[in-house]
Amino acid sequence: MRARRPSGRLARELHGHASMKIFLAVVSAVGALAGCTSSSEVTSIQGGTVAGVSFAVVDGAAMVRTSRGLTNIVLTDFADACAIADESSRPSSKQLTFLISDDVGAGSTGTPPSKPGTYTVTSLANLPASGPGAECGFAVLDATCHASTSASCDSGTVTLSRVDATGYAGTFDVVIAGAHVTGGFDVPSCSDGNSESGFGTCQ
Repeated sequence: MRARRPSGRLARELHGHASMKIFLAVVSAVGALAGCTSSSEVTSIQGGTVAGVSFAVVDGAAMVRTSRGLTNIVLTDFADACAIADESSRPSSKQLTFLISDDVGAGSTGTPPSKPGTYTVTSLANLPASGPGAECGFAVLDATCHASTSASCDSGTVTLSRVDATGYAGTFDVVIAGAHVTGGFDVPSCSDGNSESGFGTCQ
């Protein structure tokens, strides 16, 4: 029997995320950020590809969506990932994204992850009716910020080892389009991570 879709939050975030049209959860990066600094390394990407696409991570950022009860973490192939913290999109880019919530069915009354722990990554259709959960996906955006390639994670886990006011750290072990993708992350929370003003903007 198909699991009940969560009321609001994760489901809307997945379908409403302008840069993916799919949905997503936590990760990391390598590189420098203007305005915030990330320090991490993706330890392994099977075959150097995600969903059959070559992907070299350059940066990463966490966006705490208090108003939606979740945090989304994005790994990008471009620097200054905090520039998309208002949910605008970067043309001609590749992005691996994770969404994590302490209660996927609570809507705006839920909370972003509040402590270290392991979150099970599932498909949107199989998210639990309540409790902790995560979604994950990969997208290649064209020059107009439309997804020319997109793939949701099939399964896996995201483990948070640090959760505080400065950001998130941890590891991920997921399957995307049949490929095993693992890595580690230590990403900052962007200062404008609660903004709703830039939704759907192509930068």
